[in-house]
Amino acid sequence: MAFVRTSLILANNFLPLSVALYVLKVMKNFILLLILLSPAITYASTPEETGSITQLLIHRSPTNDQDAGRRFIVKLSSSISNNPCTSGTDSWTGYFSDDTGKAQYSAILAASMAGKEIKIQGTEGFCENNSTLIRNIYTNY
Repeated sequence: MAFVRTSLILANNFLPLSVALYVLKVMKNFILLLILLSPAITYASTPEETGSITQLLIHRSPTNDQDAGRRFIVKLSSSISNNPCTSGTDSWTGYFSDDTGKAQYSAILAASMAGKEIKIQGTEGFCENNSTLIRNIYTNY
């Protein structure tokens, strides 16, 4: 395959074979570097916060009796890094609409009752009603 690519380059008199092979090697290394760094770049913008629970609110929208109106809101003792919400509120939200949301609420409630710190991670760009949408919860021991 490399022979076909270099012969095409040589047929058009662009570059000598040694230079063409060097360029292909540099391009391969550059693409490999991009692939290796892409998870780190993505993770760098993940909203997260570690701290003790200062507020836990169970909310039901008075105008929406569907599952989307039932949620919980959590505030921790520190600030959210990479907060996607522009309102400046440092709060997190999750929904009771599925098992994951219910498990997240249970973990938060257990940590609150035990007085333990937790770490919450969100998803970049997801802001729900001025609160960052919860993706992961870590308990800190």
